[in-house]
Amino acid sequence: MKAIIWSAFLFFSAIWTGGVALAIALIRAAVDFIRPVEGAAASGVVVQPPIPDWLAPWADLLGWREWIQWATALLESLLALLPALGQSLDWLVPLAWIIWAIGLIGLLVLTLVASRLTSKLSR
Repeated sequence: MKAIIWSAFLFFSAIWTGGVALAIALIRAAVDFIRPVEGAAASGVVVQPPIPDWLAPWADLLGWREWIQWATALLESLLALLPALGQSLDWLVPLAWIIWAIGLIGLLVLTLVASRLTSKLSR
């Protein structure tokens, strides 16, 4: 019975570690995505896409250009905020490892309690 309990501990600790490692990879990817390239302006990022020929007769050209200008202004304002947001997310990686350690300690305590109970019940 102890072998089953300790095998379950190893299985669940591997799942827990993999889940936290995946979360950390996603956090790092989000931080890298949020941090804009140095000197990149939204006007260079958002290119005014041409209106397809088949859509031109029904498209409101003034509205299309206004929408592009609005999207560009929105992207520029977001890019101004994103570096600060990227720097504030740096504390999430150590926090994730702390949560991992607390979860692993809790799992170890549960395994030790279950191991002790099975040894007392088998006597």
